Amino acid sequence: MCIIEDATAPVAPADRQAFSVDRAADTLSLGASTIWRLIKAGRLKTVKLGGRTLIRRDELLRLLDEAEASELDSLQS
Repeated sequence: MCIIEDATAPVAPADRQAFSVDRAADTLSLGASTIWRLIKAGRLKTVKLGGRTLIRRDELLRLLDEAEASELDSLQS
């Protein structure tokens, strides 16, 4: 039995290696303009591939960890 992956099937965020700016915004429940601001401020690194701006999954996880640490610091102060 041969199983062929359907290229049109949605990919779960945990399985993605990189996200478009719009997909990253949706995944984090943020606006695309917020993602662009984070990129321009140097807080999110991007990869250019085939004319697209992509954000690696580990970069989004790092941003979340950073935000969580910042939130914890403000609670402890």
